[in-house]
Amino acid sequence: MQEPAPTRRELRRARRRRQIADAALKIVVEAGIDALTMPRLARELEIAVGGLYRYFDSKDHLLVSLELIALETYSARADQRLMGLQLPDDAPPQVRALARIWALLRSWTEFSAQEPTRYRLLETLVTDPRLLLDDEAQEQVQAHIDPVLRRCGDLLESAVEVGALDPGDPEVRVHVVWGALQGTALFRKQDQRRPAHLSASNLADAITESILVGWGADPAQLQVARGLVDPPQGRA
Repeated sequence: MQEPAPTRRELRRARRRRQIADAALKIVVEAGIDALTMPRLARELEIAVGGLYRYFDSKDHLLVSLELIALETYSARADQRLMGLQLPDDAPPQVRALARIWALLRSWTEFSAQEPTRYRLLETLVTDPRLLLDDEAQEQVQAHIDPVLRRCGDLLESAVEVGALDPGDPEVRVHVVWGALQGTALFRKQDQRRPAHLSASNLADAITESILVGWGADPAQLQVARGLVDPPQGRA
């Protein structure tokens, strides 16, 4: 059964929530999460503090909403990458599996380059050692992140099934490769001052290749898979 179309009131509320979320994200990126307070956000939007609580119960609720928007943005990029992947019918199953993994990981690198504001928010919420959210909000954040990680794990498992990778714990592998790509993204600010071969994207490629080969990928098959994913005219 088709869901009813949203009412004008619901659309206005959704637009207002997005305006508030965008203003909050701007504060977080420019001054850090600690600088985001409801009074400061109200001043930025030129509204009463009480007006914010009509849309968000608390700062934690607002941060969870920001995180969900960021993950939705990334997931859309990943969908676009995977759905747009043109794999020849005669490509070996190992190459096809490796190409899907490369495409998914490439979408994360592109997200960090092309959506730096939302990427930095996710990075902060996930990697900052301080307790930034209460337990309930942290559980909500993790519930949004888990499907993203699971998707990568499923592709890694599929690669094992067709012999493209050696067996291994998919959860451990997802966190290894995700942590590695997070690390290479730290160099992106230096891209304009470093030689091209040391760009964040090239470092991400190098570490991804090293990890996959270490997990049993055939280097020749991996190179073919990369060629199916990355056009020859440069990357993010």
